[in-house]
Amino acid sequence: MVNPVLPEPGEAAQPQPTPPLPVSRPDSVLVLGGGVAGLVTLRNFLKPDLSSSSSHSTSEATGENGRDRQEHGQGLQRKGEPFEHVELWERRDQLGGVWYLDEQVASHEKSVTPYATQGQWPVPVPISASAPDSGQATTSKSISVSNTTPSSLQPQAHPHRPTWPSPAYPQLRGNVLPRFLSYSCAKPFPPPANGEPFPTLAETHAYLLGFAREHGLLGDGSGDATGGRIKTGREVLGAWELPPTRHENESAAAGGPHPKWRSAGWLVLSRQWPTGASAQADAPLEPTLHIDHFSHLALCTGWYDYPIYTSRVPGFEEAKARGFVHHAKWYRGPDAYCSRSGMNTASPTPLGGIATSGVNGTNGFSHVHTREKRIVIVGNGNSANDIAAHIAQMYPDPGHSVSGNRTGKDQPTADAAAAAVPRVYRSIKHKALDIFVNLPDPRIKDVAPIKAYHLREHSDAARRGDATGGTGTDTLDLELEDGTFLRNVDTVILGTGYDGFRYPFVHLLSPSRSAGTELHLQKCDTIRKRAAELVDASRDDVQRAWAHFVQQVSERGILADYAASAGGANAPRTARELQHLLWAEPLDGGDAAVGAFWAPMEQTSSPTFAEPAAARPNGADGSAASHTPSPTGHNPTWAGEDAVTWTPPRVGGLYRHCLLARNPSLACIGLSVSFTPFTSTDTYSWLVRSIWDGSSDAFPDFEAGDGDGKALLRARLQDETHRISLLRERERDVVALERDSFARWKADGCPQRPLEHVPSGLLAYHVFGTDEAAWMRQIRNDVVIAKPWLDLELDDWTAENREKVRLGMYRIKWESLVKARERRLAESKASGSTIAQ
Repeated sequence: MVNPVLPEPGEAAQPQPTPPLPVSRPDSVLVLGGGVAGLVTLRNFLKPDLSSSSSHSTSEATGENGRDRQEHGQGLQRKGEPFEHVELWERRDQLGGVWYLDEQVASHEKSVTPYATQGQWPVPVPISASAPDSGQATTSKSISVSNTTPSSLQPQAHPHRPTWPSPAYPQLRGNVLPRFLSYSCAKPFPPPANGEPFPTLAETHAYLLGFAREHGLLGDGSGDATGGRIKTGREVLGAWELPPTRHENESAAAGGPHPKWRSAGWLVLSRQWPTGASAQADAPLEPTLHIDHFSHLALCTGWYDYPIYTSRVPGFEEAKARGFVHHAKWYRGPDAYCSRSGMNTASPTPLGGIATSGVNGTNGFSHVHTREKRIVIVGNGNSANDIAAHIAQMYPDPGHSVSGNRTGKDQPTADAAAAAVPRVYRSIKHKALDIFVNLPDPRIKDVAPIKAYHLREHSDAARRGDATGGTGTDTLDLELEDGTFLRNVDTVILGTGYDGFRYPFVHLLSPSRSAGTELHLQKCDTIRKRAAELVDASRDDVQRAWAHFVQQVSERGILADYAASAGGANAPRTARELQHLLWAEPLDGGDAAVGAFWAPMEQTSSPTFAEPAAARPNGADGSAASHTPSPTGHNPTWAGEDAVTWTPPRVGGLYRHCLLARNPSLACIGLSVSFTPFTSTDTYSWLVRSIWDGSSDAFPDFEAGDGDGKALLRARLQDETHRISLLRERERDVVALERDSFARWKADGCPQRPLEHVPSGLLAYHVFGTDEAAWMRQIRNDVVIAKPWLDLELDDWTAENREKVRLGMYRIKWESLVKARERRLAESKASGSTIAQ
């Protein structure tokens, strides 16, 4: 029996490239990610619409739009209504996203030290050290690959539990006021404890769980998933766009505005890790594979999987390979960076050789001060500044005191400055922006950017052997851009952020040179047929398909050993591997033709704005340039070319930064960087809901005379074209400003490169910066037109004092840091301690 949600196998399939598809009401929705964006998206997709159903005139049902919706089971009586079948999948064992810090996993990470965990993703944790306590419920139509298959073919049991830890750290405190952390139609974020203006990591996580509980997304309040809405421990291995189906109706046959092609949905391959009662302590984990079909996908996965490394700097890769370079993603506290003793021990904290003298109740740091280390932090964003401050606070404060302003005029007294010795070096390219609030500290010294990493053999092997993850015979020196050197550096910690605009597990239909041929139509038909069979297959059928798949990929030598990263389950990891699973026998045309059917939806690859204009293939400096095809693997929009040239880096082809213009059954929520991510993702998800449920007319639809849809695609990508034009115009201004600044620096004989306040690197497609308020007013307006009742619920970017309050919170953050430091100084003085934390 064929799943009725999927297209009938005998239907004709559209050759590639497909024209843009119309919006359709979801039959089933998968929300990926259980963090800030995922939870509010799930709630918004399920919340009843408070608009009156009588507001839609009966005359609407008599037009072509009405007939079209009726033919697709989308009668106007459902316009604006929530979706019936919505699920949220989260690969971790509890909800909360970046705000959920698993204490057991964090404890394990600290016990083995960051020198052992660097670069591991996921991080394998012994089962005895990980005790997931949340359950999961299943209601979607899916099949499981049983572990009763022959032993040579079944997925391997895992001796370690793969975990995807939050990049947060226990001492993290937010920098966004509760006003901007409160979702619509929900209880406001409660005031933080002890009169603090900003909440802690734990308080923010508690709000997210409370929000889910308030709206019936949780069961007993423990974080368990019930009612079939949420699955924890569910890891998505891939999602594949199915070829669209042909839909005939009277208006389409007569050359009317309605398209002939409809989205056929998405095939999702995942594996379920045992959670809650199904995860037995000290027992090997045996995940089960699942294949599901959903009509719509909402990607709410965040952007912390891909840390950015400064790999272009000479010597970087070798230093990283020797264990000298870390990334803030794996930072869990300062202890490991404050002593040359016990760096590689696997024993629980306190680390071997580190003497503790009590714990400060303010932040829980251990008071340590043994043999000093030389630590360099790269960057001056929030994480970099926090890490620098944490490590510096592990050493005696020379008596520095500041008053409550952010002008930077407050400096240490002459005596204090003379006594101050830098404990941490912060390598920066530009002055800190106001949004990255930090206090001046004589224990932290700002230095120029790193020009090169130099490794040299050190005669005292023992000195290095117990200090870092190095080989024991190497010493790291850093050459800076101002010509100076930092010698004998123990560790470089990168606070360089994340490459967040990536969805490598999503595979879109790719243009094909054989488009329109009988062979291509046959392949499309076969793909949809196999997908339907897999979703509805009996257990025995799936076992046979799985066995055949493993045999095929093993013979071709393309099945990667997943054990290295997650413990060893044999699971399809690439589009090509799934293609072999989709059909029992290869199609005519060979593997090359089959392998070109999908392309991963990856970030556009391009040079950065800071590089010379001559290196830019798109002529972003204003020079003449040809239309540049989209790089292989980038989101195709039309005939293998992007709507515009392929810089700046972005997820291309999106309407309003949130809907795939060519196939609006795919949404990316939380993609844009925001000053207030809670309220912006809330608003974005309401926009997607209103477009998918038919209550919004903002999304451009087909018009008569646009048979191939090219004009429609241009209309859907109008915002993309405009933003890229704006960025290129600004880029020219910034490049000219930096060129003039560089010339003045050279003429004045300055000893080092000037630290520009506004770096060109912040010119980014999905980072709106000062444009955010105006942009979010547009998004909010689209939502309120569709759902007027939300006007009093959503964060209001049009409010007179909204931006004034938002900008003022950085001053409040500064004042809170000043008060906290003065409090710590007083406590340290009263206790006789030399360390003020």
